[in-house]
Amino acid sequence: MKRTYKLSTLILILLITTITYGCSKNVSVSNSQNEYIEQPTKDVRKIAFAHKSINSFFYITMNESIKRAVKEKGWEFEYAVADYDYVRQNNQIINFIGKKPDAIITTAINSTQINDSINIAKNEGIPVAIVDTDTSGSKVDIVVSFDNYLAGQQAAKEIVNRLKDKYGYEKGVVFNAYGLESSKADIDRKKGFESIINRYEDIVYIEKPGYSNPEDVKNTLLEAYEENSNIDAVFCSSDYPARGMVDALKELNKWEVVGQKEHVIFVTIDGEPSAIDNIKKGYYDASVVQDVVSYGNIVIDLIDRYIFKGEKLDSKTYTCENAYWEKCSIQQHNDGIKVIIPLYVVDKSNVEDKRHWAYIAQEKWGFRYK
Repeated sequence: MKRTYKLSTLILILLITTITYGCSKNVSVSNSQNEYIEQPTKDVRKIAFAHKSINSFFYITMNESIKRAVKEKGWEFEYAVADYDYVRQNNQIINFIGKKPDAIITTAINSTQINDSINIAKNEGIPVAIVDTDTSGSKVDIVVSFDNYLAGQQAAKEIVNRLKDKYGYEKGVVFNAYGLESSKADIDRKKGFESIINRYEDIVYIEKPGYSNPEDVKNTLLEAYEENSNIDAVFCSSDYPARGMVDALKELNKWEVVGQKEHVIFVTIDGEPSAIDNIKKGYYDASVVQDVVSYGNIVIDLIDRYIFKGEKLDSKTYTCENAYWEKCSIQQHNDGIKVIIPLYVVDKSNVEDKRHWAYIAQEKWGFRYK
């Protein structure tokens, strides 16, 4: 059915669009006589962030890191949250495209399903940056990501080393509550973990889906203990769902500190405040840290330098002086720029370091972990 609009309606839409989204244009404002007069506006960049979730401290901190970096530039920031619904995320990106921001940032819920909306943005001339989770197939301008496969491998190595300390060689029973099968990050962490664990014939490996949800993780671990009561080590691919493992071990009377007979080796990924706290107390052995605070500073710096200012990449090293890791590689990637934030391990030897993102979010930003 063909739609028709009155001329007055179209004029009103144009006025609203000009007032709301004008960049370097002059906009009309009304005076006391309701006459519209031209007022120059400052050229302010507008950044839109299509976020996957704010259901965890990690993702809340990610949103805040990008917001703070945008505000420090004096730019405008808008975000939308899809709550792990990739259809909703695509619709939110399409909605942002209609507002003509200077750049769109997103962290993909589904690495494949997001490609169409990204391609539409690119066709409309809007730069797109990806943080945290890479896409599979679409070309974006900026990628700031994390090597999830390597993180899974490192987590497995932490467990294997502790099993060797316990038994004198690499043996034992290891349980993994893996995450969402639609998430490239979770898939890569699982694959990386298994690439190390499966090297050892005397390590019994048990895996069950945890769906990145604490309650599901708890239930899968309780089920695993019904099948094998001699589990030596547990791994969860993220700190938020790992809460379910804590609840399960408490229920099983196996929540003991390192060195106690009933202690279960406990390793996670991300380095949230819960991991920092439990490492301090001796319940967790280690966490492979993904420095989420760095995401905002890096992605906005790259957008500013390599998209807005048109700089050319002249170095293979990216420096972030306030970060624990300090330096990492930067490279050309599919006609864009890519930075992979380095992972590192937090354990009892370095848990007090104030450069961990968990400390920054809580002590400097005043966020409270619940």
